[in-house]
Amino acid sequence: MRGTGTDASVLIQSLLTANNFGHGTFNLNNVAAFTYGVNPDNSPVGIPKNFAITVNDNGAFFNPQFTVGIRNYPGNGLRSQATILIHELSHLLSHANDDANLFQDDFGIPKAEKWNDTLVDQNCRALIEGLQ
Repeated sequence: MRGTGTDASVLIQSLLTANNFGHGTFNLNNVAAFTYGVNPDNSPVGIPKNFAITVNDNGAFFNPQFTVGIRNYPGNGLRSQATILIHELSHLLSHANDDANLFQDDFGIPKAEKWNDTLVDQNCRALIEGLQ
């Protein structure tokens, strides 16, 4: 996952160094995670705006009753967690790079979410399924 602007490994290192990721309890349990601390209309969601990625304590990242991605990985597993984080990192990379990126904004848009999940699967399936 490399574009002409920001490299994924550089982005991950900056997220870890700046400690701008988090978790919280969302009102919508079917939302596994999101990028930045605002809704699509830029209204606040109740977490710091500098949090680049926030995962839902009630969502698939921590709970096995949900599935993730087009392979329906069970929630609360390495594969589902990797899929969620890669999906969210792809949103960050699409905003950081100026090149034409196929990853779409998908909050509340099931067709765009499915498209993005397909891209994650096509480009990262070997990595995700290699996790033990």
